[in-house]
Formats: sequence, structure tokens, C-alpha cells
Amino acid sequence: MSPKKSNPKSIQTSNKQDIQNNNTYLHISLSRPIYLPAPSVDSFLADISSSMASLHSAARRQGHCNSHKGKTIHLRPHNATIFVNDNQTRSFLSIPVSDESSRWAKRLLLPPIDATMLRFGQKTYYDEGIMHVSIASVKGNMIPIILKKRKHRDLKHTTSGNESNIS
Repeated sequence: MSPKKSNPKSIQTSNKQDIQNNNTYLHISLSRPIYLPAPSVDSFLADISSSMASLHSAARRQGHCNSHKGKTIHLRPHNATIFVNDNQTRSFLSIPVSDESSRWAKRLLLPPIDATMLRFGQKTYYDEGIMHVSIASVKGNMIPIILKKRKHRDLKHTTSGNESNIS
């Protein structure tokens, strides 16, 4: 007898109208990766959904976002970087969120998410985490490979006579 697989749960982030209007939605991680037993998934999602609904209602009452557009999160594309997950099994090309947007998200969004994470025995967001949007990923830790290629390129550039001499 094989173990019963649970249906994966997902939260819809766009719809056909968004696609037709060429709206682009990016994903910002607000937690570490989590692993829940199948019976806990529904209650976890209900808890997160309830927290976010309460947060959204409060923000609308205070005039911090409107129900149609939400909050605009600003990015710093010139500061693109590579992150590697905790297990060193995936690398992500990422664009950091602006300092202002990051402060807003950490002040407003993370506390209820972290509280839910703790209730379900999960780790909270990274202490020194850099809020970011991942735009590409690849299997493995790519940082040593990139550094090796950069070192090789720099060495090749230096040995080809393009270095500058200081007398």
C-alpha cells in the first residue's frame, strides 16, 4: 500500500484579466521555506489568510492602500544579486526591495506571518534577511562557480597585457 499524497495548496496571484492587461506580479518571500504535515496545511493557510485579511482591512481604514491597487513595492534592479537557499540546493538571481519598501514590509507584514510560523513550529524570517524578488533560479550553489569564472576572467585579462602599470 502506497502512502496517500496530499493535494498541493497554492494561493492564486493573478487572473486572466491581469494577463490580458499585461500586468506583471512578482513574488516576494516573507518567510523561510516551510514544511508542514498534510493535516496542518489547511489550518496554516486559514491562519495566514485571516492575518492578511485583518492587516488589509486595517491598512484600508488608515488609507495606506486601496482595495484595487494595493501597495507598490519598489525594487533596486542595479543591486541584483545571487542568493542561495539554506540547504545550498538552489541559487536565485534576485532584485532587492528598496530600503523604504523593505522597512514597510518588515514592520507591517512580517509580525503576523512570523507569529503564524511560530504557532506552527516553523522558523521566522531571517534576522538580517534582505527582502527581494527572485527572477530566476537554478539547481545548486552557483556562487563558487561564478567566483571561479570571474577569477579566471580577471586572470586572463591581466595576462593578456591589459593590466595597468603604476611606476
